Amino acid sequence: MRFYGRYTLSRDKRFWVIDCEPQAALRLKRVFERVSKNPGTILLAVTPENAKEFEWFLQRYPMEPSLHADVVLREKRAEWDTVMATIESIRAADYVPKPVTLALPPRDYQTLPAEMALALGKYAGVLCGDAVGLGKTVEAICLFAREEARPAVVVSMAGKLPFQWRDEINRFAPSLSVHIIGTSTPYKAGVPEDLQRDLINGKPMPDVVIITYAKLYGWADVLGPKIKSVIFDEAQEFRTGPNTAKFKGGEKLAQAATYRLGLTATPVYNLGFEMFNVMSVIAPGNLGTAEEFGREWGGGEVRDPVALGAYLRERGVFLRRTREDVGRELPPVIPINQWVDVDRKPLDAVADRAAELARFLLAGEGQRGDAMRASEELSWKLRCATGLAKAPFVADYVRMLVEGGEPVLLYGWHHDVYDVWAKLLADLDPVFYHGKMTDKQKRESIDAFIRGDSDILVQSLRSGAGVDGLQKRSKYVVFGELDWSPAMHKQCIGRLDRDGQISSEGVTAIFCTSDEGSDPAIIDALGLKENQLTGIIDGFVDEKATGMQGRDMDRGKELARRFLRDRGLEVPLVAPTPKFDFTAGMETSVA
Repeated sequence: MRFYGRYTLSRDKRFWVIDCEPQAALRLKRVFERVSKNPGTILLAVTPENAKEFEWFLQRYPMEPSLHADVVLREKRAEWDTVMATIESIRAADYVPKPVTLALPPRDYQTLPAEMALALGKYAGVLCGDAVGLGKTVEAICLFAREEARPAVVVSMAGKLPFQWRDEINRFAPSLSVHIIGTSTPYKAGVPEDLQRDLINGKPMPDVVIITYAKLYGWADVLGPKIKSVIFDEAQEFRTGPNTAKFKGGEKLAQAATYRLGLTATPVYNLGFEMFNVMSVIAPGNLGTAEEFGREWGGGEVRDPVALGAYLRERGVFLRRTREDVGRELPPVIPINQWVDVDRKPLDAVADRAAELARFLLAGEGQRGDAMRASEELSWKLRCATGLAKAPFVADYVRMLVEGGEPVLLYGWHHDVYDVWAKLLADLDPVFYHGKMTDKQKRESIDAFIRGDSDILVQSLRSGAGVDGLQKRSKYVVFGELDWSPAMHKQCIGRLDRDGQISSEGVTAIFCTSDEGSDPAIIDALGLKENQLTGIIDGFVDEKATGMQGRDMDRGKELARRFLRDRGLEVPLVAPTPKFDFTAGMETSVA
């Protein structure tokens, strides 16, 4: 038999080291998009999927293996075959899920994520991207209701969410013991937290421990050795990458756990690379390294989001069902684009500084850090000024709805804007939910709105993910300010568009927009980002928006161009955009 080369195993056993003839190397690099295209020795990551495809490749281009490299190849290929056969059997139409004993029976579709997580085990976790309102909390309970998956850790957002999780666990699995971690570290001022004290005294772990993302890093080393499974609620929190404490803490827990389940209907807020960061915690290694992902899929904007979503589904690490898929459809959301007048004074007040920042950004001068700071300042100033310019007219619109008998969920972003709304709507006693409030204050605001003590809940665009119960009170969502991410708008609407919605007519989402300030640039950017999200999770893109592919979507530069043009000022020529830095994980963005 003719050999086209030789392959061995690297010292750290992470790569197959391949030296082969040029024609075989060229074909190998085409088959494995992730490998470096530089000439010379090829490093192929040791993974079950690569083993399967490399074995197939060797049928056409045989190579002489070292003994250990060949053994590892066959072991990894067998692992791949076993995992894929198991996943296919679970997804088969005639598959009968294992019974789960809960106080309230789960719906049939709610047992599947747990089944897949149990089947994959240490090989990979599962990201469940079911549509908002399909009961992802119950899907997680179906995992740790099984004895082999306990003790479990649930990682949730702050505010009311930990208590909401506790209440749902008590409803569906009242026999399980639950503990909510109350401190950021196991010791506060030298005094052990209740759980840490119990562990020191030899008591067993509770069945379920609930912790927020903000506390995750401080507790990861204590919890990791004790747990069997981990559930990451709102797993999009990992989208910003490995330079955050919550990512590092999540990574530690995921590596320690046997079973991993992520929950989020919106894993991508901006560009598709965020999906790599999320999956790096849930199913580490399945998408390669950041550099490999960039070569195969794209280093910021994913070139083919539909293909990436299909790839993840086929491998069993991503599961997504819509309401239509499970037969629990609600009336469609009614979106209304409500153009509002603006008070130009706030915009005029920042005009000189905004022009200065805009020229600096578009001239491409200065260090990268300076450009990022200028972009963040421009975005903040113009968005805040736009919110203030719209605030009186948004308040009038909300007042009209409330005086017509309709409670309203009002979304904003800047505290200066909240202050204006609070003053103009003071006689209607609005309640607030934002980042400057304590968890206790947030819970009180939610409870007051649900009880009917107030008809207006003003909520921050990026607070309150996962909060339940608001749908029992209101069918109107009003966006007084816009977010840069369409996924955030979906999350906000999902607070009302879920099971238990009081209106048979469905939810109405009103976007109060202006043709001045930051709104036009934000609206432009939303099309591309919407395609990155829906392409991955739902398998389709809006062809009308595909023309935006490849455009420079840097938010600061988009704002800068529009601002200068709207003011009739000269727009400087744009310097070349720097190449994407894979070592940074993804481009930093501040909303």
